[in-house]
Amino acid sequence: MTSKGLFFKYMRENTKQRLWSVALTALLCFFLFPVLTALETTIMLRPDNLSKDLSVEAALAEAKLKLTNEMLHMYSIQNAMLVFILIVTAVVLAASGFSYLHSKKKTDFFHSLPISREMLYTVTCLDGILYLAVPYLVFLLVAGVMLQVKGAPFLWGTLLIGYVQHMCFFTLVYMTVVLAVILTGNLIVGLLGTGVFFSWGPGVAAVISTYFSEYFMTFYDNGNFLLRWCERTSPVFWYGTATGSEHPTRMAVIALAVAVLLFGLGMFLYRRRPSEAAGRAMAFKVSEPVIRFLLVVPITLFSGMIFRSILNDDIWTVFGLICGLLITSCLIEIIYHFDFKSLFAHKRQLVISAVAVAAIFLGFRLDVAGYDSYLRMLTRLHTRVFTVMRWTTMRQGLTM
Repeated sequence: MTSKGLFFKYMRENTKQRLWSVALTALLCFFLFPVLTALETTIMLRPDNLSKDLSVEAALAEAKLKLTNEMLHMYSIQNAMLVFILIVTAVVLAASGFSYLHSKKKTDFFHSLPISREMLYTVTCLDGILYLAVPYLVFLLVAGVMLQVKGAPFLWGTLLIGYVQHMCFFTLVYMTVVLAVILTGNLIVGLLGTGVFFSWGPGVAAVISTYFSEYFMTFYDNGNFLLRWCERTSPVFWYGTATGSEHPTRMAVIALAVAVLLFGLGMFLYRRRPSEAAGRAMAFKVSEPVIRFLLVVPITLFSGMIFRSILNDDIWTVFGLICGLLITSCLIEIIYHFDFKSLFAHKRQLVISAVAVAAIFLGFRLDVAGYDSYLRMLTRLHTRVFTVMRWTTMRQGLTM
């Protein structure tokens, strides 16, 4: 059998094993589009709801126009509720599609099949995307036909553009979850990893902004830096930002491009993922200290700022930093090893995190970089220059 035939055969077999996913997405799209369209049509075109100030024909035409605008908004990228539903769907489909990686028996079975890991990975990824893309498109077209039957004017292009935009962002979120599942060997840890991928960037941005605002009197941020950082480090934030963007199509194209990169990265990791990683917290040992450090440092800094916001005292700030460091490190060790005896299994990494936290805290507290003093010096210099120029101007005026 050719590789092409084997590819499509495995797609069919994989779909048979995941019929519940197909049924779930089909049912979801059925209620989201045809059923919701029917409900809105019935409500908005009901004679009792038509305008009494216009003739029957004019009132009906106005109601149809409002119906079109309402439904196109519900189908478009501007619908935040639809965005939320598709994000949840992406998490469910990605986590369920690769859930076999968290079972030793299933992993051994799938990896013993006469197909390459690359094909197995590609089929599983593609199936998960198609399980939403196909029913989404079919029932969206059905909803469009329902609107046309009722005489509601709209452009099919507008409808389909919204579909393509949503699918681009959905693919980005989906591939992010796939990456989290591949990096972990346990479903719960995989979902926690998904949460980290969704929130780590915005969380770090919030901590940095808070420290700048707290310790630097001359710091001013209108929110643009924080917003840009959050957009570019979180797929969920990027998706949500598109709902109010003037250029959602450009953002969708970027989302699709990043999704393709994540697909390639996921394949690279999947090829090197050991089968015995199933059941462990992390699939790759080398990733454990890196992830631990990237989580412990910002969470510790955040805990210190919590105490400072309450008491505004350096001693309590340090107390919060110490508590945050120990608690976060211990929790991560428990998650990694599923054993309370491993609370302080990696003292060297704990020390490295503590040094990093201390350096960052002291850097802000003592203004090691001279951020405040430099800007204050510039302010004083500008003030003196302005004073001299003003005095010179006044003297010239008096002389004349």
